[in-house]
Formats: sequence, C-alpha cells, structure tokens
Amino acid sequence: MVRWLMRGTPPDNIPRRHILSLIVGGLTLFVVASAARAQQGDGTLRGHEGAILMGVFTPDGQRAVTASTDQTARLWDLKSGLVLRPFDQHTGPLYCLGVSQSGSTLVTGSQDNTLRVWDLPPLVAAESLPLLPMTVRCLQLHPDGNRMLVGAADKSFSIHTLAPATGNPGPVAPPEIRAGHTGEVLAIGCRNDGVAYASADSTGQIILWNPFLPGPQRTLRGGDSRVNAVRFPANNQQLVTSGDDGVIRVWQLAAAAPRSLPAFAAEVVKIDLLTNQTQAVIVLADHTAAVINLADDTVARHFAAVPYAIREVTHAPDNSWMAFGGETGTVALVNPVDGTSRGQTIGHLGAVTDLASLSDNLQFVTAGMDGTIRQWQLPQAETVAAGHTAPTRGVVASPNGQWFATISDDKTTRLWDSQGGALRQMGAHEQPLRAVAVRDDAALLATGDLGGDVWLWNPADGSPQGVVAAHPGGVTALTFSTDRAQLITTGADQKVRAWKLPLPAKKPGEGEPPPQPVWEYLIPGGRLATSLVTLAADQGYAGVQGGVGELLRLKPDGTAVTPAPAAARPLKSLSVSGDGQQWLGVDDQGLATVWSAQGALVRTLPLGVNVSTARFKPDGTALIVADALPRVRICDAVTGLTQEEITTSIPLTDAIWVAAEFTQLAGVGDAVHPIVIRRALRRIFAEAPVPNTPPAVPVPIMQLAVVGDQQHLLAARQNGAIEQWRITDGSLVRRFDTGAVTMVDLPLTAHGQLVAGLGADQKLRLWNWSDGLLAKTIELGVAATSLTLSPDNTRAATAHTDGKIRVWGIPGGQLLETLEGHQGAASCARFLSDSRTLITGSADKTVRVATSTALQGFAVSPGPLPPSVLYNGGTHAITGRNASEVVMLDLSTGAETRVFRVKLPMPALAAAINPGEAVPVTYTAFQPTAVASRVDNQRVAAGTKTGELYLWNANNGDELMATFALAAPVSAVAFSADNQKLAAATADGRVRIYGPSIPGVQPPREWTLWQETQMATPVTDLAFSADSQSFWAGLENGATERWPVAAPGPIRQYNHGGPVYGVAINGSGKVVVSCSTDQTVRVWDNVTGQQKFQLNGHEGAVHAVAMSRDETFAISSGADGTLRLWDIVGGRQLKELVRYSSTMYSVAIHPQGQFIAAAGADRKVHLLDMIAGTEVRTLTGHTDYIHSVQFSPDGTKLVSYGYAGHLKVWRTADGVLLHESRQGQIGNYAAFSPDGMQLLLSGGDGLARTIVAP
Repeated sequence: MVRWLMRGTPPDNIPRRHILSLIVGGLTLFVVASAARAQQGDGTLRGHEGAILMGVFTPDGQRAVTASTDQTARLWDLKSGLVLRPFDQHTGPLYCLGVSQSGSTLVTGSQDNTLRVWDLPPLVAAESLPLLPMTVRCLQLHPDGNRMLVGAADKSFSIHTLAPATGNPGPVAPPEIRAGHTGEVLAIGCRNDGVAYASADSTGQIILWNPFLPGPQRTLRGGDSRVNAVRFPANNQQLVTSGDDGVIRVWQLAAAAPRSLPAFAAEVVKIDLLTNQTQAVIVLADHTAAVINLADDTVARHFAAVPYAIREVTHAPDNSWMAFGGETGTVALVNPVDGTSRGQTIGHLGAVTDLASLSDNLQFVTAGMDGTIRQWQLPQAETVAAGHTAPTRGVVASPNGQWFATISDDKTTRLWDSQGGALRQMGAHEQPLRAVAVRDDAALLATGDLGGDVWLWNPADGSPQGVVAAHPGGVTALTFSTDRAQLITTGADQKVRAWKLPLPAKKPGEGEPPPQPVWEYLIPGGRLATSLVTLAADQGYAGVQGGVGELLRLKPDGTAVTPAPAAARPLKSLSVSGDGQQWLGVDDQGLATVWSAQGALVRTLPLGVNVSTARFKPDGTALIVADALPRVRICDAVTGLTQEEITTSIPLTDAIWVAAEFTQLAGVGDAVHPIVIRRALRRIFAEAPVPNTPPAVPVPIMQLAVVGDQQHLLAARQNGAIEQWRITDGSLVRRFDTGAVTMVDLPLTAHGQLVAGLGADQKLRLWNWSDGLLAKTIELGVAATSLTLSPDNTRAATAHTDGKIRVWGIPGGQLLETLEGHQGAASCARFLSDSRTLITGSADKTVRVATSTALQGFAVSPGPLPPSVLYNGGTHAITGRNASEVVMLDLSTGAETRVFRVKLPMPALAAAINPGEAVPVTYTAFQPTAVASRVDNQRVAAGTKTGELYLWNANNGDELMATFALAAPVSAVAFSADNQKLAAATADGRVRIYGPSIPGVQPPREWTLWQETQMATPVTDLAFSADSQSFWAGLENGATERWPVAAPGPIRQYNHGGPVYGVAINGSGKVVVSCSTDQTVRVWDNVTGQQKFQLNGHEGAVHAVAMSRDETFAISSGADGTLRLWDIVGGRQLKELVRYSSTMYSVAIHPQGQFIAAAGADRKVHLLDMIAGTEVRTLTGHTDYIHSVQFSPDGTKLVSYGYAGHLKVWRTADGVLLHESRQGQIGNYAAFSPDGMQLLLSGGDGLARTIVAP
C-alpha cells in the first residue's frame, strides 16, 4: 500500500472506497494505535491499525466482528470494548465478512484472493455443572477426563460426572458431595492413577480421600494458614502442598494412620520411650505410671500410686531401671520388667523438675525447684552387718573410712570393712559396752562398758593393748589426746580423766595399786558428760554436759576453759570437723549450733526434731544426721539443707562416714545389727561461693539435659538462664543468652550441635553449641508444654495447650506439620527412633501414636505463595517468591534450581558503560499470583497482580519467551495437555487462550492470542479438558463451566481468482456464497469444504452478495451496474434484475424477501421489487458514493452509509428520511444489531462505533 500511495497510481482492481479507506487508515495508523490504549466503554471499538471496511453484530448482539485493511478481523466484546479474538492469518486487507445465524461460524474475504472460514468462540458455555451456593475456589479434572473435582467457599468438595463429549449425553449422575472441611476449599488434587484425592482449605486442613468411600481417610495439617495448592507427583507416593505461610511441604502418603490407645484413668503427664523403642512409660496425674507395648497398644504393666505427684521420668539406656521424679523431691527407681523397686533417692527440697540418665546405666542427674542439680548413682541396698547378739550401742570409723567398729550389749566389739564384711571380734568386757573411740592413727581402739572398764585394742589383729578401770558406775565417752600419749575418759562419776598410754596389760591384782590418771576434772553441778571430742592441737577437749546447753571445755592439761561456748537449749551431741576448726552441737529441739575453734558462734542450722546425732563429714562440707527414724540425712554444713535422704531398714541413733571418699555410711540403732548405707548422691553442682557475699537465693531449675558427650549437662532456670556444667567436676562452664525467658523444655540434638529451648514466651530457640550464640528463633503462636527433638536432628515437635502437636524443621524453623486428635491440652511428645513417629499424651487421658507425614518443608517466602505447580513429574516445584520472582525448587533438597525473572532494560546505563565492560543486569520485580508448567517441562508461565502474563523457557530463567499485558490481575493460568495452549484468567472475568500461530504466518510466533471469553463473574480457577479442546472455569458466582477452544486458524479456505469483495453465509454456517473481482459468484459447501457452483455472468468485479432468508437464492451487485438473481441450490442465474449505469457497492434483501436495496457510485439508494425486478422507490440525498445499505431486522427501516461518514436512515414503507448525521471520516459499512436498537458503523479511520439506531 505504501508503495502505490507514494507512486500515486492505485491498482485497477481496488474499488475507490477501499482506496480511500486505505489512505485514511494509513494516515491515522499511529492515532488509532494510541486510541487503542484509551478508556473503553464509550461505544467505540479501538485497536485496528487500518481502516475497518466492514463490521457486523453477532446474532447474540453482545459481540461484533470487524474486518480491516490491517489484514485482520477481530471479535469484540461490546460491553467492555475489548478484543476477544483476532483473526490474523490473511495476507492482504480484509474486505468483507459474514457470521452465521448460529453465531458459531465466521467467514472473511480478503485481497489475498481467499475466503476463510473460522470457528467463533461461543457466548455460552458448552456445559455447566450444578450451580454451587458460594464461590468456586478450585478445579481438578480427573485423569479419566470424565469427572471434575470442585472445591468451593461453602467448605464443600464435590465430584461431578461430566457429560460425554459426543453422542446423546443422557442423564448425568448427581454430584458426590464430600463433607469434612472446616474452611473454604481452596485446592484439590487427584493422584495420577485416580485412586486418591486430596483437598485443602483456608484453615490449613488437608484431607485425603478414597474415591469409593464418602468420609475423609486422613487429615493432614501444616499450619493454620490457607493452603492453596495440593499436587500429587508422578510417583503417586507423595503429596506436595503450599500456601499462605510461604512453605512448600512434601508429604509421604504411605505413612501409617494415627491411632489412639485405650484411654487411661487420669491425665497423661509425661511420656518416656524405653531404649528398645517397643515400649513407652506413661506418667499419669493420679500418681501412677504404666508401661505400654507399642506393637499392640496394650498395657504391659501398671505401677501403683505413690504418695506424691510424679512430674518427670527417665530410664537407663539399657532399660534396666526407670526413675520417676516427684513433687516431694523423691526419685523412685523401679525395674521396668517386673515393677520391683530399685530404690529411691531423696534430696531436693521441693519438687524434682527434671531427670536425665547417663550412658553408663548407673548414674542419673536431677534438677529441682530448690535450684540444685544433683548427680546420683543407682541406689544400692543397705548391707546388714550381722554378728552381734544384742542391740548395738555405738559405732566409730577409722580415719580413712576403710573399716568401722561397733559395740554392743553383747559385750563384744566387732570390726567390719567398709562394705559391712566382718573382719574380727574383740571381747574381754564383763559388762555391756557404752563407749568407743579410735585414735587418729587407727592404731588403737578404745571401748568402755557399763562397769567402768576401758579396754584398748589393736584393730589390725584384734589383740588387747591394755585395760583400766576408769570410772565406777560406767563409762559414757572416750577420746585420745592429739599427741596420742593419753586416753581421755568420762563416766557416771561425773569426772573426766586422762590416762597415760600404754595402759596396763591387765587389771591390777588383788592388793596391787590401780593406775592413776594423769589428771582428773570433776564436772560441776553433778552433770554427766555424754560425749567427748578432741580438738585441734593444743586446744584440748570438748564435751556435752547432760541437761545444759553449755559445752564442757577443757585444756590439754584438764583445766577448764571459761567461759565455754553455750547453746540456748540442752545439747545432745557434739562433732568436730576434720580440721578442728568448727564444732557442731545439736540441741534437744534439733537446732544445730556451729562454733569456731575459738568458740565464736558461726551459725545455727535447724536440722529437725528428734535429732540424736549430727556428725561432720571429715572435710567439713556436709553433715550426717540421725533422728531415730528409719532414715539418715546428709545435709549441707553451711545451709543445713538436705543433700540426700536415705531410707533405712531400722531407726538410727547414730551414723558415721565410711569407705573411700566417704561415699558410704555405717549406722546403728536399737537393732541388733549395724547397717552399711551406700550413698546415691555423687555431686551437687554449684558455683563456688563469693567470699564475704551472702548466698544467693536459689533459682528453681526447670529443665535439664545431658550433652551427648556425657561430659556436660545443661540446666535451664526459672529466670531464663541456661547454664552449661561439666559433669566430671561439677564446675560451671558458661551461660547461654536467653533473654531472661523461662524455658519450658530443653532438649539437645543428637549430634550435639544445637541446643533447643522451649520458652514460656511461646518461642522455640536454637543455640549453637560451639559458641552459645542464638541461631534461630521460631514463633510458635500457641502456648507449648513440651519439646522433643528427632534422633536424626532434622525435626522438633512441640506439644500445645490447644491439643495439637506441631512438627518443625531444624535448623530452618519452618512448620512442617500439625498433628491433631487430642481433645485436651497436649502435655508431652516423644520421637521414636525413625525420627518421624511420635507418641503423645494429653489432658484428655489419651496417648496417641502418629507418624509425621511431612517429609520436607521448604520455607520459600516469608509471605503467601501463589498456588505452586510440579515440574518434571514432581521432582521439582515452581512457585512465586517474595512477591517478586518465580523460583524452581528441588523437592529432595530444597535447593533453588532456577529463578525466573524479567530483565529490566537499561539503555541509558548501557550507553554509559565503557567499551569492553559488562553491562550490569538488573531485574524488574513483579508479583506472581498464578504459575503453570507445561506438561513437556519446556515452558513456565506466571501471571501477576498487575496484569502481566510472562512465559519463560523452563531451562533458562532469564529467557523470557513472551509477555502479554492483560490489564487486570491474573487469577489463574493453565497449560493444555497437548502443550499447545495456555489459558489465563483475570480478575475482570476474562479468559484468554494463547497458542502458536498457524503455519505460514510470518514471522511465526510461539504464542499468540487465540480467543478471549468474557465470563459472568471473575474466574477463580482454570483447567483444560482431557482432549485440550475446551477449558473449564470456576467462577465467583458458584458456576463451573466448560467452554470450547476455537481453532487458532481458519477451518476452511476457499480460493477465488481475485480479491474477495463480498460474502454471505446461511444460518447454520453450512453454505457460503462469495463474490470477487474475478467476476464470479461462487457457492461453497462448508461441510465438505468443496465448491458447489461457480456462477458467471457479471462483466466486471462483483462487489456485494446477499442471501435470502430461506437460503435458496442470492443477489449480487457489481462494477457492471447489474443486480443478478441466482439460484444457489441449483447453481444457475435466474435473471438479471436491473442494470444501472454506475457500480453498485452494496446490496441487501428485505427480511420478508419482497424488496431488494442497492446503493453505490450513483449516490442513490434503489429499492426494488424482488419478484418483478422493478424499482419501487429511489432515495436521494447522499452527495457522494454510498458504501453500505442494510435493512433493519424487522424490515421497517433502511440505513445507508457513505463517503465522508454520511449516515441516513429511511423508512422502508414510504422512503421518508428519518435521520441523517455524519459519523466518522469515511463510512464503509453500517449494520443493525439483532434487535434493531443499535447500529455498528465501520469507518476508514480504523474505528468501529456503536450508536443507538435512530
């Protein structure tokens, strides 16, 4: 066109009206292109890049089709003014078009000598499913193509049987409605083999369904956020989901279904898994416990109630014992096999808050509300040292604790090793024994009896070493001087005497003088000394005086020291620390008073009533307390607090320290036999006191964990402090920064690299073990009661007050799964060795066993994800990320495989770069709202919030293949199964279908717009039919509709010998009549695609053709000025109706068939009688060529439209001019709407206008 416009000489075969339109269209090309971007809805159709030579309404009156010199025809939505589909395969300007009365077929004629037949997209759906009461949210076509799965806002999931594609559809079964969701159903998936469905809703619930069973088969939950995608990979063994929490989850479908054990009688407090993983220990709120078999969920053993609430439980790694920690500070140990007792430990002041065993199967550690950590060995039974035949009255141990000696009413002294084994017996007394002492070098042992005799013995062999009649009336106490040269005695005569050693080998004979004491002291007031102790060097001796609180205090020479230290009440026993620097007296109310070696008061310690004796441990750090009860207590020498309480078989009146490191005790009471008691307490972990600083108020320890190296432990205090202690020496290593948040639970990963803390602030924290720094904080959102870590270090599970168990990925912190089922607060959870199965307990009195179905969880974005899709059979997933890009992830590792981005053009920046320097690549951010992957894995598509549609090469995220601007947010995208089509739905209710251009179009395009369909309401989801020939759309109004996809190119092509100027098509679209510059009228069979007739007769180009309503004849007009009547059924000319002197450009047949209207170059409208062929009336008034003439649908009006846009409307009956106006620059065609209420005006300015018909 440009070439002949420049030459100024048009081709001979182009009519003048076409030439004028081409000129005007070319001059206004850029104006029209700009106008196409203007606001729609004013009745003007903008978008053609050339003159519009013809435009007609479709029979539905809601759309229009136009033909233009830009070589395209376009289908328009008249309401929005938007193009629904272009028809762009002609290679020359389009001169004419016709639409069948059915509205399904379009015929276009072009200067390229061809006539092309097209499918028109339908205005109504080909199939509709039953209308739902609320918005359709998602669609999924069943693999068999015969069923549609639909999710809706009314919480329903329905399965619809589709009508057969061909043949008589017959009745269709009503839909199956599946109930079970608690929120809007947002996503549906169907396994590739069709044997399982999955659906997900706005509350985060995911339900697995069996197609043949009505109820849910299993419920899964990641979190409480919306889940908008559920996809089955090709392996059919997994499920992939994503949603608003930004996490893509991979689920294992073959996992065992969760189960509940028979309910217990009380709330479940704690659970511990025995090492063999076949049994679990359940602690109940009724103070009982049970062992259950996990293989068959039976109770293997039930333990009777204890008199205190059980708070914690642990077990030996070899399952040889279990330990229960209680509210009273007691830890009870039992044999899990038969339930027999393995002893108990008592020591904490208040509740035991946590327990942990060590790997040697012999030790465990405890934590308590008293703020202490204690290391214990397995309690051992006491040993009865059998041998005496009468009650035992006293006990003393060698300084190194390797042996001890006991005295008895049976008048004998017996030596025992530290384990209670008998060593030897010594007996020479004639009266029951009441006093015993051992020299500090263990070389002498002294015993005194009720008769007043004192014997000395060699402990090594039991031989007597001397004897003295020390006191008439009986001996009450004995000791040795620090220089080992004297024996100090006291007795019933109220005297204290010192005897020079060695003593006589035997008592003096009759008449022989008795030995005399070195010195003698008479106790004032007639009081007895009930005990004597030797003080440090040169300090002399001290003793208890019966009935008073004042100590008996003597110098080494036996003279009294005054004033002597005194207690407020009468004293019962006296002990001196190993270094002699502290003295300990206990009064008759159990109050202990500690004095310094100088006699100054140091402190008082309430030890409890009925205390008979209290003795310093040799190092002075602890006290052993006997109180005539069947127990012995070891108390802290500074605070008086109990470190350990050991239950004994007999009430004890006295006990001493024995064995190496004094880990055992020997005790005596009123029983015949002494006992050896073995301490279970190994260590109390405590910081060294700060000199001159009052002791800190102890902070309760709430949680305890032993590190895998067995060298350290962690303790979490109530004030939030987490401390690391060294087990080997009890020293504090460091503290972790917790932000002063109390830890509810404190497990460690099995590999020991992370410390996990469950905070009272509803956060889960992870610290690096290496440096103690906080590595991750996870917001839980709901109060949690328990935390457990999986053995493979990949998961954490938290039990919550809402009854749910939440499983988290570590160290990433993403929520993997939420396990439901408990009806009350969940109290505890423990992983089995497979790191996926959990056993959980609750206040609802139940124990559940559930396998965490979530295999992986990948945190893709901090915000919502658009519905993700699978790629490569499900080995990868594609989704939007950070509202700015599309990403592909490897679902086995979570690794980012590819990022799909849109490069930002930077011409200015590129120009500023020096030659040879790389141009920086930047990318534009976009907000993906929908993504799709083609079946062959070669293309990826994404729609955006701002209305763009992007397509990439799936193998290269930077290779953008196409971009389309859709003007409204994209709600859904989908590829067809044949890989040829892409559907995109937008928020304005439009669905666009894209596909490749047909062969022969240059340049070829992989993606071009095929059609647009305007829906009644916005589209929420899309799915192609199995044959890819139609698409399904879910709508906001609750409808689900199937719409055919029109073929991308013409379905027929017919060839003339010259440009095609006119065309007519019958109502069904089966017959087409066309005319051309080749001087012929041709009739085409549109079913077979064959020419039926070529009708000759015209002597020049034929410009127009019209078909009668009964489809039996046609009228044509041409450059020879004639109107000719043709029999299109028989294929012959019936007559030449009239011959005018000027070309007739347009011809029309009255709807009732009695008139013909023709107009053309003579500027007149001719109305002729159809039968007679005579002119009835001639309508004048046009001043230039008339390009178009048409009757109204009811035949009462006639419209003519011509050069310079002159429009006239006439009354058919009498020719009266009803209206005239100028519309546009060049008037090419005017067409009535089907109801006659509007006119569509096609102009040479590239615009088509709809106006109200005058």
